[in-house]
Amino acid sequence: MRIRDESQSVSVMKMRGESRLDRLMQGHPQTWLTITAILSLVPFLGTAYALFGGAPQSYLSLYPIGFLILFRSQKVRHRWLPLLFVALSILITLSGILTNRLSMIWVGSFWSFLGVCNLYGVPFAFPAPLLVFAAPPLAAFTSLLGGFSLRLWLTARAVQILSLLDVTATAQGNVIQFRGNQFSVDRVCEGMKMAVATALIAMVLARFSDRRGRLAIFLLAVPLWLGANLIRIICLAIFHVPPSSASHELIGLVLFAALVVFPLMLMALLFPVQIQDTRPQLPFPNPLFGPLSRFVLPIVFILLSAGFLLYERRPLPFAWPESVGISARLTSGDRKFLLQQSSVGGDSRFAVYGLGDSSLILKRDLFAPGTAHDPHICFEAAGFAFQGETEETIGDIRLKSALVQKDGKSARLFWWYSWNTKRSSSDLEWRVARLRGEDVIQFNLYGFDDAALRNAAQMLLKSEI
Repeated sequence: MRIRDESQSVSVMKMRGESRLDRLMQGHPQTWLTITAILSLVPFLGTAYALFGGAPQSYLSLYPIGFLILFRSQKVRHRWLPLLFVALSILITLSGILTNRLSMIWVGSFWSFLGVCNLYGVPFAFPAPLLVFAAPPLAAFTSLLGGFSLRLWLTARAVQILSLLDVTATAQGNVIQFRGNQFSVDRVCEGMKMAVATALIAMVLARFSDRRGRLAIFLLAVPLWLGANLIRIICLAIFHVPPSSASHELIGLVLFAALVVFPLMLMALLFPVQIQDTRPQLPFPNPLFGPLSRFVLPIVFILLSAGFLLYERRPLPFAWPESVGISARLTSGDRKFLLQQSSVGGDSRFAVYGLGDSSLILKRDLFAPGTAHDPHICFEAAGFAFQGETEETIGDIRLKSALVQKDGKSARLFWWYSWNTKRSSSDLEWRVARLRGEDVIQFNLYGFDDAALRNAAQMLLKSEI
């Protein structure tokens, strides 16, 4: 009896101790979810501030993230998947912090938030993880990869239709000449923002449609987007609407609503999904809510947030030659681009060379999954407007060429990539080379004398740096 009493007393003491520990560990799931989710988003919010600063209107471009609430799910298909997803997200965030890659921090932190929600019993269905790619800075990546080719295709199709109204309508690159007016199909007109909005609306409507409705929505989404964008360009060219005017945005919104949103909504209304009210709900918290998610994860996210806020990466040191020699004589009569020492003082990954009115900008340490330092980003940020773009062959190498304008002055810009003996303007080839560990250098050649600049480009393509 004494042994039984002692064992019972010990078990009671253990139960009391476990109950206190359990109460301490359990806490309030909603509170733990809020705390952990906020901590996981600190790098994400910090990246947004680093990108947009204090400009409130810039944050409106993050509207795709708001669609997240529409992808709330009712079940977790695999209980181990959220743990794996969180671990991968933490690894991506940490890698981004150590390499100073904001795009990796952006993706990793957002995915960490989704993983935390899944662990706490608030799962989101696919394609919720892809929403982060629809917002800056990653939204620009699709534009840089396919935007130029899309603009050329849209320009050619628009001129074919405009020629029915005026046989003298012509296209040069992405510039349309129509009835004595010039219209440039720039990045705003290429329709990538409309494509993102179309994809988001299609995915949301597909969730409220049955199989036939989903098939119709996905088959119609791309043709409707291309058609609406093409009609918008034609209308803008006919009425000569400048890109900076309010009418430009209004025409785009009206055509998008009438030619994209309305047909897709009609498919969802014709083929609605049968909603079952008896669908079982997930308990809160779900069985994955344990000590790991309650204590270890907040500590990990605190460390990641501290690392993001405090860690400052020192760029790799690069040595640049004092001059880059060429055989062609430019307007200055000199034969060399001379290095501007001030350009490499803060960050040696960049080097600027000057020769008269011409400039050569070299860039290293390009990030393969990122947008690199594409001229559409750098030059537009410096106040240049792209008036026309083409691809030209100099020697036997294809280069990208653009006519840019600033303060009423027009200039020519060439850009390409170089590694070993390879020269290419392909956005895919240089990324593959970077993944192989090649030291890829981006060349941006800028100047006002077209003929002299082409001669310089021809010789620079043969130079070794």
